[in-house]
Amino acid sequence: SDPPPPPPSPPQAESQAESQAESQAESQAESQAAPPQQTTLGSSTILNGGWQSDKDMNDRRAMIAKIVALLQQRKPNAPQEWLEKLPQMAKRLEESLYRTASSFDTYNDGSTLKSRLQQLAMNIGMKTQQARREQQKEQQNGYGYGSGSGSGGGERQVSDATK
Repeated sequence: SDPPPPPPSPPQAESQAESQAESQAESQAESQAAPPQQTTLGSSTILNGGWQSDKDMNDRRAMIAKIVALLQQRKPNAPQEWLEKLPQMAKRLEESLYRTASSFDTYNDGSTLKSRLQQLAMNIGMKTQQARREQQKEQQNGYGYGSGSGSGGGERQVSDATK
């Protein structure tokens, strides 16, 4: 409906991507992270890429700490509520990075961490926007919950005969 804004100039684009990454990471703190596909070999669990294992836990904790530090740098005067959500946000972001990386070296590369987080946030944002559009479409077509009129928004009324 609204015309798209003009494309930002290159310095603005990076700053805008960082802001978008930050806000989308925040909004996804409660998001749905798809459970990884797992295969068990002996006592060790291997995820999608085949390189992941239970032995990576110390490195994963260190990565979560790096993500927390990066997000805190981006929002130094963050409200207390945001700070309380930060560990869970960082954990979910780390899980996604871990699950999708093609190798441990790719996953653990600190020089690309910021850009990988930005890309992840943009992907999450696109999926969120797409889900919202689909939900709005369903509601417009009368398929959505709470979009029609009726008694009590879908609650069942119990008659005296069934009590």
